[in-house]
Amino acid sequence: MDSINKMRVAIVGAGKISDIYYSNIKNRYDNLELVKCCSKHGESAKRQGEKYGVVACSFEEILADESIGLVVVLTPADTHYELIKRIVLAGKHAYTEKAFTITHEEAKELLCIADEKNVKIGASPDTFLGTPLQTAKNLIAKGVIGEVSGVTVTIERNLNMLYGHMRFLLGPGGDILGDFSPYYLNALLDLFGPVARVSCMQKINRPNRKSTVTGEEFEVKTENVGAAILQFENGLIGSMMMDGDSIVPEQHHFIIYGTEGVLYLPNMDHFNGEVRLQKNVDGAERLMFGNPQGLTPKWLALEENKKVIEQLFGSVPQPVELLPGPVDDQRGIGVSEMADAIMHGRRPAACGERAAHVVEIIEGFRKSSECGQVYTLRSTI
Repeated sequence: MDSINKMRVAIVGAGKISDIYYSNIKNRYDNLELVKCCSKHGESAKRQGEKYGVVACSFEEILADESIGLVVVLTPADTHYELIKRIVLAGKHAYTEKAFTITHEEAKELLCIADEKNVKIGASPDTFLGTPLQTAKNLIAKGVIGEVSGVTVTIERNLNMLYGHMRFLLGPGGDILGDFSPYYLNALLDLFGPVARVSCMQKINRPNRKSTVTGEEFEVKTENVGAAILQFENGLIGSMMMDGDSIVPEQHHFIIYGTEGVLYLPNMDHFNGEVRLQKNVDGAERLMFGNPQGLTPKWLALEENKKVIEQLFGSVPQPVELLPGPVDDQRGIGVSEMADAIMHGRRPAACGERAAHVVEIIEGFRKSSECGQVYTLRSTI
């Protein structure tokens, strides 16, 4: 693609997540041109600049460069508000890693400024644009699982293994639902639309910790166990349970229930993984309850009943063929899609309004847990 049609991009931040962004924006998405980068202390940006052939400079230089149209923010969540505010006030589009902001008021203010400046804001997670989630969305739209009746997300993580090298988990926005639910909330919003109400309970389990790696003692001040109920504007009800104090390093269950089938989705922190489909067994209710003898051991043992048993209990989830598309780590696809949306005058998929709605959902989780009441959302998408 000719450079005149590319969006010139700068990156703010050079931490753990940055490599995949630098690599993909530099080498993968031909509508983006990565030209500058910066970081808080400068040295990490200098290393990334040398590694990827990008000019390392100050944040002020990025803001002053009129050729840069979009700035990607990869810093901790509690820095996002100030950085994004300066970016949009400088008349540039902004795309940020999660979470967009810590509070919904901050998110609303940034969207108002962006609107006044006629620029766009986007935010990750962009994993909902990946092949597995879009495959599931296509199956639901085709009616493969019938009417969706419910959805559940259950996550187990051993945060004790992560606190040592992911210190942001101990700060604002580092609670288990605040940090990890955006991957699933973005997926759910893409499938079922905005959320109307939430209720939640959260707690800090075992606040006093000792690192199994360094032996360092520290206190956990952010909730590491949380359970929430979500009601979408379309009436669908779903649940979300996240346990950060599990002995299991990482385990994910994302299940969508329908009147004619069930979909099992992979980890929404990734762009790959199987989508499995379990279909309704024809006549299962008749077989289960219409047998006058009941499902006694004697009846089950009869040879002539084996086909019936196979029909009744043989429905197991099977992998489905994914839609065409890459299944490796595409982080930055949201930036590329946003640049394309800006160039063609449409709203970005990972838009600021969606990100602000996610921020309010998470804020609703916290407020509901604190006051013991259902929280009604004010925002939508």
